Amino acid sequence: MFEQLQQWLLPTICKAAPFQNKCEDLLVSLAASAIWATLAYVCLLMASKLYNALVVKKRIFISIPMAGLDDRNDFDAMKKLATDLSLEITRNSRSTVYCAYDVVSGPENFPMTAVPALEVLTKIRKCDYFLAILPKRVYTSTLIEIGYAMGKKKNVCIAYFEDASGNDTLPYLLKTAAPEARIGLKFVKYKFSSHETLVREVRRDPIGFMKPSDSKRVRLDPVS
Repeated sequence: MFEQLQQWLLPTICKAAPFQNKCEDLLVSLAASAIWATLAYVCLLMASKLYNALVVKKRIFISIPMAGLDDRNDFDAMKKLATDLSLEITRNSRSTVYCAYDVVSGPENFPMTAVPALEVLTKIRKCDYFLAILPKRVYTSTLIEIGYAMGKKKNVCIAYFEDASGNDTLPYLLKTAAPEARIGLKFVKYKFSSHETLVREVRRDPIGFMKPSDSKRVRLDPVS
């Protein structure tokens, strides 16, 4: 087989007696170089993945409605949920978490302390996982952030709830949308009955919970 490969790869002039040995040596050298280069690339790729898994922290973006909430009680409940989720994620995984609730102390301070839109979009663009919470149907920038994260082909996780009438909080497109490999759309949707059940599931396996490919590992309450 090697002789046939030589016959196919070597130019006609290389088959002449004065050049044949040199051309064969050159061919062997090129083949060996290609093999070593491939092995080096594979080793470098494995080392990079190992480094990312053991050293580099995952960046998590948590999006929860804020300005559209009805009153201070709703705001405080969402702030507590954001704090609890951040604690569970950073405690049980090598991750850093960004959430706007970290910089806004109350609804009365929102106009003065709201994070600029460009900064928010930049953090979404740089994040590894995007976690959106839809506690109720409200006028919220969270919907815009979900769309941007999907457009950037992020790992998107959406947790939603039911209102007192039994209607869920998902907008229509998210109700009917499904992951689409051809366009790189990666997301998973979970329906919960309370904030406590959501925090409990995140506590168990934060990255597995948010990663679409690992979603079947997570038990839901209730399943949707």
